[in-house]
Amino acid sequence: MSESQSDPKDLAGQRSYEEIKKEFDTLDFGVRTEAEIITELHKDYMQTKDDKRKVQILVDLEYYVHQIDNGQNFLKMGGLRDVIIPGLNSSFEEIRLNCAYVFGSCVQNNIKAQIMAYETNIIEILVRLIATDTVEVKNKCLYGLSVLSLQFPIAQKKLVELEALSEFALIVSQRDPILSKLQKKIIVFLYDLVLEPELTKQNLQYYQNQNETDNVEMYSEKLRQYNVSNIKGQLLANNWCDIVNTYLKRVYEESITTGEFDHDLVEKTLYFISLFSQNCRDHFTNSKIESESDPKDLAGQRSYEEIKKEFDTLDFGVRTEAEIITELHKEYMQTKDDKRKVQILVDLEYYVHQIDNGQNFLKMGGLRDVIIPGLNSSFEEIRLNCAYVFGSCVQNNIKAQIMAYETNIIEILVRLIATDTVEVKNKCLYGLSVLSLQFPIAQKKLVESEALSEFALIVSQRDPILSKL
Repeated sequence: MSESQSDPKDLAGQRSYEEIKKEFDTLDFGVRTEAEIITELHKDYMQTKDDKRKVQILVDLEYYVHQIDNGQNFLKMGGLRDVIIPGLNSSFEEIRLNCAYVFGSCVQNNIKAQIMAYETNIIEILVRLIATDTVEVKNKCLYGLSVLSLQFPIAQKKLVELEALSEFALIVSQRDPILSKLQKKIIVFLYDLVLEPELTKQNLQYYQNQNETDNVEMYSEKLRQYNVSNIKGQLLANNWCDIVNTYLKRVYEESITTGEFDHDLVEKTLYFISLFSQNCRDHFTNSKIESESDPKDLAGQRSYEEIKKEFDTLDFGVRTEAEIITELHKEYMQTKDDKRKVQILVDLEYYVHQIDNGQNFLKMGGLRDVIIPGLNSSFEEIRLNCAYVFGSCVQNNIKAQIMAYETNIIEILVRLIATDTVEVKNKCLYGLSVLSLQFPIAQKKLVESEALSEFALIVSQRDPILSKL
């Protein structure tokens, strides 16, 4: 009692839980809402001059703006004006890349956010960056442009006015393997744009047959808007019959040469051709002589079904996810290019969420060959992405957790949480937490590795950069 009286700061001296709680309540330590966090991140981004700090803020913002209300609130407080548009015009590539990613997450399936974005010059900026920037930025900008434009005909009209289809044509026409992923995304995006009015027609016909007046009016107006943008007509005017014909032939030739075959890419391209088969008939007929002299001209006089059959006879089957993971694992082991390794890790993370995929990846040596060496890499992006792949691999996956427990992965993660950059610390903590929760023997090893002492050191620091950690 005397100790408590002599030291009024000793909250736990003789006080009850209610008294301690009241003491803290008077300090105004409330739980921040997500809206408050976004406001603080917005303010922090505006004030900092550190490009790397801006990148971290953008990563944090992307986490929140997926939520529809959060995305709308971010744009209402000036997110486009203050953060995204200036960031897309930044000279620092990582800022441009992450701004495009934040934008896409913000407007995806969010019509109010799409309308706010449409009222700016964001489409013009994205089209310019797709035409001129690095392939990494091009990919993120195409993502932002696609999620803004799909199911939004007036945005599609502006896309046409800005001659985006001409820029897409230039990219798809290039024989550059670095652009292959982007080219595929463009084909899929344009396919979706052309398909939308066709599906709208079908829905309109259905509701007309059902005599549902409200839906008939809604789909009639939507179809009218699609007809104004007229994506299909614009593609035909931009010579896409020839572009896709050449592109598919190139895919075929490369498949023969390399023995590697992207079945999904070919399917999307063939479906795209099928939507234009009637319109491109004259073009294909004019290619008859070329087709007779060059048997590799797939689109000469052939129907969609004939082209598809041509590819199927090559015995290039659909790769299973297990086969894809095996190939990614093998390529990671063989490449010396750190940036390529990062891309492989991004691809792996997509697959290992699935329980069977995660287990298969670890069984084939994923920890030994990829994750543990990667966590010890001198290249920060490799360490960061290896921690992320690991977390995705073991989350809610007890067999994968057991395989991981039998290595020294906990020791490595604890060391990186203590010594690495804040970005890597966060990913390592994610991996450590999903491994340890509901897994008592992993928690025991965590204690033995003195992780709690490291956590105490971090939590004790008055550093705003560490607040999220």
